[in-house]
Amino acid sequence: AFGAVAAITVLASTTAFVSYDRLGRSLEVVTGTSLPHVTRASNIAVAAADVVGQAQALLAASGADERTRALKTLDTARAALNDAVAALPAEEAAKLKETARSMSENLDRLGQSVTERQAIAAEHATLVVALRAAHQKLAEKLVPMVDDAAFALTLAIEQAADKGQLADIRRTL
Repeated sequence: AFGAVAAITVLASTTAFVSYDRLGRSLEVVTGTSLPHVTRASNIAVAAADVVGQAQALLAASGADERTRALKTLDTARAALNDAVAALPAEEAAKLKETARSMSENLDRLGQSVTERQAIAAEHATLVVALRAAHQKLAEKLVPMVDDAAFALTLAIEQAADKGQLADIRRTL
């Protein structure tokens, strides 16, 4: 009976040793292979979200100072994304690296577009100010002339009305 218990104990220990060895290998696969992939994917997702957020900040920039700050933070976010993508093995990340490169080119075009939009807005504001100034000058010149013409017309109509000559009034009007 003692020998049977000892044999069963040895058999159970061997089974436990094999089971724990398999469990250890499975955990090693998870922690050594799968977890780093998940971490890299998470880093890429966070970096991509940061790039998108900074691109929105660039679009919302209303002045040159805001645009400069947004471009700096966007460049930092873009570098973080490129670093996260570069951390992937080459064979797994070829398409992702191409997408990141294309995204970077689009962000460059976005920066140019925002710069041009702000330049056009500044030029528009300058032209509006110049137009208002020209309108003011024109009004300053025309108002006295219109007053003089209205005064002359009023006097002519009154004189024609005093004479009672309807034909003269029609001709004056």
